[in-house]
Amino acid sequence: MKEIFDNYVKKYDIDDQKIKGKWEHSYRVMEKAIMLAKKLKLSEEDIYLAEVIGLLHDIGRFEQWTKFKTFVDLKSIDHGDYGCKLLFEDGFIEDFKIDSKYYKIIEKAIRNHNKPNIEEGLTEQELLQAKIIRDADKLDILYISAFLGSISYSYSDEPVSKKIEETFWNHGVVYTKDIENANDFVMRTLCFLFDFNYVESLHYMKENDYLEEFEKKLNNPLFRPYFEELKQYIEKRI
Repeated sequence: MKEIFDNYVKKYDIDDQKIKGKWEHSYRVMEKAIMLAKKLKLSEEDIYLAEVIGLLHDIGRFEQWTKFKTFVDLKSIDHGDYGCKLLFEDGFIEDFKIDSKYYKIIEKAIRNHNKPNIEEGLTEQELLQAKIIRDADKLDILYISAFLGSISYSYSDEPVSKKIEETFWNHGVVYTKDIENANDFVMRTLCFLFDFNYVESLHYMKENDYLEEFEKKLNNPLFRPYFEELKQYIEKRI
């Protein structure tokens, strides 16, 4: 599976740091998905599915960047939907030699991994895998933000916009379309914590000092109250 995935990625410009970054992100998300599945004491089947979905969840990103030079779905394509088209409409999934009985579970998880909310009507196993990949993906985005610095955060002289401020204090999820300035973009990432499905994800964050390192990386007192709220939120949930 990994060899087939790697060969696909190598069709793109692997010297492009954006392509390389998504390649590495895919593997880290795969590992985090496996970790979560094991912490949840899932079956070998569900651990395997978490691994497959983790590796393939962003397969639409490589074409997105190459064609549009952006990872902003609103300015290009929905990368979750495009990944599903590539895999299931174009038939690329067959190259991975995965039992077809798992196709719908994989498709539903990938399609829902980047949406504001998980669609209704999923089976228990589809919902499980959608939740795992959403948590694993957000964990790695926060890891990148805290430790790698490859996501560029800038600051605005403007305050956090009113709608984003209300969303944060109501422990909601920030929609990309509502972002008005650079500070709102930071808040979108911080609000990822309110969208974790599993307390195991929050435990992992705390054990690895994600919030502390992210706050140091930002180094801006404007965000101090938000980090304090997030730390309290984690303590209450775990």
